Amino acid sequence: MENNPLISVVTVSYNAVSTIEQTILSVINQTYPNIEYVIIDGESTDGTVDVIKKYADRITYWVSEPDKGIYDAMNKGIKKADSDYVIILHSDDYLYDKNVITLQMKYLKLTNSDYTTGDTVFIDKDNNVVTPYLGIAHRYDDKYFFLKGDNTPVFWMETSFNHEGMLFKKSAFERIGYFSDEKIYGPSADFKFEVDLVLKDIKHTHIPYN
Repeated sequence: MENNPLISVVTVSYNAVSTIEQTILSVINQTYPNIEYVIIDGESTDGTVDVIKKYADRITYWVSEPDKGIYDAMNKGIKKADSDYVIILHSDDYLYDKNVITLQMKYLKLTNSDYTTGDTVFIDKDNNVVTPYLGIAHRYDDKYFFLKGDNTPVFWMETSFNHEGMLFKKSAFERIGYFSDEKIYGPSADFKFEVDLVLKDIKHTHIPYN
């Protein structure tokens, strides 16, 4: 579909039986007409795989096997994607409504960006909105900041992006690399990735929550 290029949604999961069905439904019910869905499961033992199998006819590719952790699983999913566009949606997250991907793709095309950052919403166990989480970093002139290679300040990220609210051109990963699974970064490899996006001037646009 020339006007609706293929978009890959990648979900990684491990023992997520209580949440993954909502994740899957939020993807397969999107209005955007050209989606491939990739699920990388870390050999769950709690019934997660049974839920995945329930929707297997709507999932392009899935596997349940051991991995080296969440970032390894994310990288496996990205590399498996056959499209030029990737969304990473974890198994305890879901797309806010059925038009999310249509909206993200519209902004990406209009701005000719490499990725979009959408706001995400935190909800409680009763599905009440706790707070929106801004998908944009805050800038400061007189506080903390990152430095480029030439020591010019960029900005201080008081709030990092949530990658479940981001749509990437796959070429962005080719330019800066994938998520690091080096122990030095631990659970902050996604933050390192977001810093790299900024420091290497990967063009993006922000889609506000309201």
